[in-house]
Amino acid sequence: MTKVMEFAAERDLLHRVHTDLAVARTTNDYDGIKEAVDDLEMIVQHTSFPLLRHRAQGLIARAFDPHDS
Repeated sequence: MTKVMEFAAERDLLHRVHTDLAVARTTNDYDGIKEAVDDLEMIVQHTSFPLLRHRAQGLIARAFDPHDS
């Protein structure tokens, strides 16, 4: 797999997890939020792309913030 394809696949995964997190936050689904945060932590640990790592860390930092939508 080329780096471009790898980046695209990881970016798509991050987008899906971000969408899941947004839905969980909208519906006040605490377990869904925890699951999304766990997935984001896996992305942070395993991605080789600093941009995706930074984005995932930002989502983790704001995951439980009730004032951030």
